[in-house]
Amino acid sequence: MLAENTPLAPNSAPPPANAGSAIAPWPVRCMADVHLPDTEIDRISALAVRQLKSEPNLNEPAVFGPDVHPGYVEAPTVFLEDHSAIQLVEPSRASIFEYRSFALARPDDFVLLSRPRVPAFERYLHDMVGLENPAVLEVERDLAKGPVALAAAGLRNPEALDRLAEAARADGGLNICPFLAAGHSWLLAAEIARRSGTVVRVTGSLPQLTRRVNDKLWFAAQVRKLLGRDALPLTFPVSGPAAASAYLLKLAGEHDRLIVKLPSSAGSMGNLVLHSAEIRGLPIAELRARLIDNLRALGWRGGFPLLAGVWEGGALASPSAQIWIPEPRHGLPVIEGVFGQFLSTERRAFIGASAIRLPADVEARFLEEAMTIACYLQCLGYIGRLSLDALLVGKSLETADIQWIESNGRWGGVSIPMTVSRRLGRDPAGDNLLVVQRKLPADAAMPFDKILDRVAPHLFIAGRRENGLVFLEPVGPDEHRATFFVVSDDPDRSTRIASDALSIICQTRTAAAPADTGLAA
Repeated sequence: MLAENTPLAPNSAPPPANAGSAIAPWPVRCMADVHLPDTEIDRISALAVRQLKSEPNLNEPAVFGPDVHPGYVEAPTVFLEDHSAIQLVEPSRASIFEYRSFALARPDDFVLLSRPRVPAFERYLHDMVGLENPAVLEVERDLAKGPVALAAAGLRNPEALDRLAEAARADGGLNICPFLAAGHSWLLAAEIARRSGTVVRVTGSLPQLTRRVNDKLWFAAQVRKLLGRDALPLTFPVSGPAAASAYLLKLAGEHDRLIVKLPSSAGSMGNLVLHSAEIRGLPIAELRARLIDNLRALGWRGGFPLLAGVWEGGALASPSAQIWIPEPRHGLPVIEGVFGQFLSTERRAFIGASAIRLPADVEARFLEEAMTIACYLQCLGYIGRLSLDALLVGKSLETADIQWIESNGRWGGVSIPMTVSRRLGRDPAGDNLLVVQRKLPADAAMPFDKILDRVAPHLFIAGRRENGLVFLEPVGPDEHRATFFVVSDDPDRSTRIASDALSIICQTRTAAAPADTGLAA
């Protein structure tokens, strides 16, 4: 059943622009007031009621006890960025992302880390970016015994539990802000609530709904009900490799490239792109064997259904709606920005993004459809960070069709820099926010402080240099990617800063000693 205070009451209004302190521990800004007619609100609510009847456990928090709820309260927040619940992420790599959410935290907050700390990065955020560092709770994942979630490592650490329970008692509550609200985050919240005797909130939805929202097949089924079949690319759920092969052979006769997707992977990790010319005319048995081999090469270990369909490699744009869905008592979902994603050419892996404006008619349709989807998910009980990714296809942007490809019910490569830039008092759209996320060569790199020296002229420095680059993660010998954003007064300037910085960062992986640029002065 729908939760009390259903969010889709007619004439509901989004939160005011300065409502961040009420609905989240960071600034939340509404980019556009998207009004849905009352008849549409009624239709969305009715569809949600029907879905909850078919999946009654989607929004049932009782299993975690009476003192654990989704939402946010003014109290310290525990941040944990853990990718171990995402399909195809190797357990040994799950911890390398843990610093990415560090800049979201306030000085009275906590960050859980299992990876080695990088003091130079923490000093950089404090001294250069101007962010007061949170308390760090170091925990250990014993991967020798198998995959271990970061929240589970926290549950096994008595010192961390005592510290968090003490903070909850002192402030009358606590928030857990996971990268993705999987079950262990809720169990951590339940244990802190038990120890402290206070209510603990999770800034995310319940695990069963989180899994659904991040499932491409489930998402496609909901979009089909909400917006119709034309709002989706030509894709199908397939229940086995033989069925997938039959679909692909049929589609190969009319389309140049095809796609098979693992439903719960992130980014492009679970994408298998096939060239139709290479499979046309193959016997189903041969294509089936080739398909299984290629999927296993991606890291697939079995399991169906999968998603198969047409690969829209020639899309005009790949816009993403960045949304914050608050508790129903705080109003409707807030669309905070529309970003154009930069994707690699073959598998369309995410490598960056920038805030964009679409042609007026297309943008209006895009925002209305994004709000429809977000309101539906809120009706189901979803709260927290959400991005909705689409493709614009057709002959021109002005007349493009919108095809929704996935929802990401978690933080991500756009929402984190967007939110951090707002913490720094910047407007992601007006300040030409440019997000960069690139893999780097695997050979050894210099320590982070040496890299800072090399890129010093390009850095944002709070109170001194308002145009520049902000690192979201350290770059160094144990890191094999660069994650940063640039803010400036001109989009071309943002691009130049990012390009120059990337060139320098890549050079440092083979250069001898960097020049001293006087960054510490």
